[in-house]
Amino acid sequence: MSNKKIVFLFVFYLIVFSISAQKKISTIEGIVLEESSHTPLPGATILIEETRNGYVTDESGRFSFPIVEGNYTLIISFVGYKSSRTKIKVPSDRILEVLMSDNTALKEVVVTARSKDANITNISMGVERLSMSEIKKMPALMGEVDVIKAVQLLPGVQSTSEGSSGFSVRGGSPDQNLILLDNTTIYNASHLMGFFSVFNNDVVSDLELYKGDIPLKHGGRLSSLLDIKTIDNMPDRFSATGGVGLILSRLVLQGKAGDKTSWMIGGRRSYADLFLKLSNDEDLKGLTLYFYDLNAKLTHRISNRDNISLNMYYGQDNFGTKLYGFKYGNMASSLTWGHSYNDKLYSRIGLNISNYEYKLNSDIDGAEMTWQSTINDVMLRADYTYNDNKFFNLNFGGTSTLHSFTPGTVKAVDYGEYKIDNNYAVESALYASNEQSLTDKLSVKYGLRWSVFQNMGKGTVFTYDDKYEVSDSSFYKSGKIYNTYHTIEPRFGAVYKFR
Repeated sequence: MSNKKIVFLFVFYLIVFSISAQKKISTIEGIVLEESSHTPLPGATILIEETRNGYVTDESGRFSFPIVEGNYTLIISFVGYKSSRTKIKVPSDRILEVLMSDNTALKEVVVTARSKDANITNISMGVERLSMSEIKKMPALMGEVDVIKAVQLLPGVQSTSEGSSGFSVRGGSPDQNLILLDNTTIYNASHLMGFFSVFNNDVVSDLELYKGDIPLKHGGRLSSLLDIKTIDNMPDRFSATGGVGLILSRLVLQGKAGDKTSWMIGGRRSYADLFLKLSNDEDLKGLTLYFYDLNAKLTHRISNRDNISLNMYYGQDNFGTKLYGFKYGNMASSLTWGHSYNDKLYSRIGLNISNYEYKLNSDIDGAEMTWQSTINDVMLRADYTYNDNKFFNLNFGGTSTLHSFTPGTVKAVDYGEYKIDNNYAVESALYASNEQSLTDKLSVKYGLRWSVFQNMGKGTVFTYDDKYEVSDSSFYKSGKIYNTYHTIEPRFGAVYKFR
């Protein structure tokens, strides 16, 4: 070969190498959604026509893969949906949203089941999960399906009394159970003195009862955690669901406002008091006996990576005669922002507000008197999930809650108003936990939670002597921390499969 040919080939390969070296690699990220409801489609396949490389969406319908800059055609397919062809230009199109439409010629058949040994092979022990479809198959009191009554039928759970909505888990007392509605604490989960719970079955999607291994992100209780979620997937069109029963009637309205916003509002009311007014007995006519509650939810998808959700609940019970009266109620609301940083890291940051109050009143011979007590909580929480399927399933975050207690405010016609001083406290926590499979047979879960409880002013603290008489007192101004208690809560669990 002549010297000229060698020089020519050298220059040619040098040019080709420099051009290929200048090609940059970008990362394509996106999400695959159902067109009408914008529900994520996990397990959808993405094929790059030019390179013949394929990828699969994760549990949240998201995908991510590296690719050299250029023009490509993506073929997205999912069982029961029409295949989609999307042309992209890299790096211009780096974040994608793919909408899949139903294939009416093919009806989807979904078969789901849990392994028969899931209760012993799952690393989270003592967890019971129920969907509303399962709950509705259980016996109902007076024709009304109730979430708490379904929980009382689970192993290790007992009702505190016949017909009551209180429950005891493995010997614990009812106040040792943490009850959450969309991550917001519910202090009294009963209606009608315990015959019904505060949860409307038409707005609940599912529940989880942790009887032993309570997740690290939750604390403050010794016995169990009952975590109840309201429905997320709203119908594409306006819909109404309801019913008329012997004791109460209910109605739930759902719909969408545009492509990215969905809403739900539901309510219930009992009407025993209406029938009492038809009685010939004057004493029964004067009775007050009813409850009502309202649920509302608004969700908005800001982008492929961000969504916000606003949840609200309000309920109240009223009982009374002409001489005495009693009412109590819950209010719970939460504002949550979910953000996906990439296909492995996800966060949920929320503001939760909870309020419980009860009020007693009497009117005997014109001597009116009322007693009112309240509990108010304002919580900020941040929860992060990092999921590396090969080794890590890491959960970490923190919470901080401001508690405000009003022990009692008494008002009487002849004696004026007397109020027991409010009590304030701050409860905070930081946590981190990890789950991993060391081998095909051995899985472990471990973590730490640092819990802090602080008493806070404004308030007066009394010192008592051996005879339980006040010997001294200290006044603390508003916002002053005067007691701090903290502890470390380690967790560890392991599952080994012998077969």
